[in-house]
Amino acid sequence: MNLKEIETRLSEISEIVQDEEKRSVLTIDEIKAFETEVATLKDEERSLNEAIEKREAELRAAQEFAKNIKPKQEKEERNMDLEKLNDVRSLEYRDAFLAVLKDNATPEQRTAVSAAAVIPTVTLNKIYEKLEQTSVLFPHISKSFLPGNVSIPVENAKNDAAWVAMGTAATDGADSFAAVSLSAYKLIKTIELGADNLAASIDAFESFIVNALAKKIARTVDVAICTGDGSSKATGLLASGVITNTGTYTKAAMVFGDLTKIIAGLGSEYRKNAKFVMPSAVFFSDVVPALASKGIGVDTQLALQGRVLGYEVILDDNMTADSIVFGDLSYYHWNFAKDVAIERDNSVGFRTGSAVYRAMALADGKVVNAAAFNHYTRAAS
Repeated sequence: MNLKEIETRLSEISEIVQDEEKRSVLTIDEIKAFETEVATLKDEERSLNEAIEKREAELRAAQEFAKNIKPKQEKEERNMDLEKLNDVRSLEYRDAFLAVLKDNATPEQRTAVSAAAVIPTVTLNKIYEKLEQTSVLFPHISKSFLPGNVSIPVENAKNDAAWVAMGTAATDGADSFAAVSLSAYKLIKTIELGADNLAASIDAFESFIVNALAKKIARTVDVAICTGDGSSKATGLLASGVITNTGTYTKAAMVFGDLTKIIAGLGSEYRKNAKFVMPSAVFFSDVVPALASKGIGVDTQLALQGRVLGYEVILDDNMTADSIVFGDLSYYHWNFAKDVAIERDNSVGFRTGSAVYRAMALADGKVVNAAAFNHYTRAAS
């Protein structure tokens, strides 16, 4: 949340608790939930203010530094020396890469891009940033960018710390670790751009490419995190045998006791950061009425911004119908074994003057700790 959203939310809570009529219908649990949320929002507000102050200080330092150096020339007049042109982190390389994709690069630009054969850092960061903004689930999971196949160590057998009397030697615990292996599966998206798009400026062209590809990748990633079967793709939360803590809720209509059963069924060490993940239909047709049966009406639910008994709800319609997952999503790990690469092909659009672009990455994702999740479905009878 940004500062404005935090201020708005704090104002909404204040209005609820200070309004005698609204306050009178709140339960003790709801009041406690408000107190917890206010404390959390205050912490976030303080962190954001500190970050703003830091950025402002850095900006002042940069402005002071800028007074002592010669102002940069316009981008079209930049001195495209070889050192910058061959640095994938530079704007010069970024311009060269996009010019090659637009098929109007200079010989020097083509040589530099051909030699590096990688997407510019600036553009790649924009794709991942847009992926975070667009995806429903990707922002909530753990992620890494490690090349090749990766093994994530996971505690198998574990023992708690023990109290030991003074002068007595400690006994080694028989802890052991297993490993969850992440492969490098191809994730591909192609788009066709017409001559009008290809004639756009470098900045406009980059923006279009980033938005178009990131949105499609985000959609595919969300589907994989939900229902991927692990066959040449990531393994999702709902894949067979992934989550072993399973149960059912009332077939006809969920009752309040179903919700408390789902929450109570998760280990306390995972509940702290747990979130609900479910399709929109389950939330609005089952969960909201179940809450209303205990006096948590629509107005209160809206004020809580979709939280259920203090826990965040993520609505993703890629989830299987009637499924609810409750758990700590940081125990789902995604790895990009190879960053997104973008290539152009003119052959398919020869008659129309268009070009086809392919974005390809190598990636995989899996649950690394099944105990961190519950999976509940509607009862059969």
